[in-house]
Amino acid sequence: MTARGRIEVSAGGAVFRRTPEGPEFALIKANGRWGFPKGNIEQDETPEVTALREIAEETGLAIDQLRIVGQLSPVKYAFRSQGAPVYKTVHNYLVELDGDAAFRPQLSEVEEARWFTPAAARRAISFKNSRETLDHA
Repeated sequence: MTARGRIEVSAGGAVFRRTPEGPEFALIKANGRWGFPKGNIEQDETPEVTALREIAEETGLAIDQLRIVGQLSPVKYAFRSQGAPVYKTVHNYLVELDGDAAFRPQLSEVEEARWFTPAAARRAISFKNSRETLDHA
């Protein structure tokens, strides 16, 4: 916590799977908005470990079927929480699901998880910076 606000660092990613029709991306719906799974980096975790853990927790996809294939541009933004500014950086990764798996979303944090074509994902994503992450992926 700084005098001017709080700093948060998270990690997550654009999860995709290969299908005969082309790639599909996993999005989660939280607080009525579609986006990529992500969460705060815990003590002694690397951003890569956090990304895989958070993706597995929020989507229910098996962590041993998730593989980081590249780093995407980090996203930086600010918002207010309890009247104080929060400056957030999210480290994003391109993550491939190996094989097939059913979503079992963490219902305490996530309302729904679903696969989208790239075009449908772009339309569904609620935040501009997440659309830029998708475009980079």
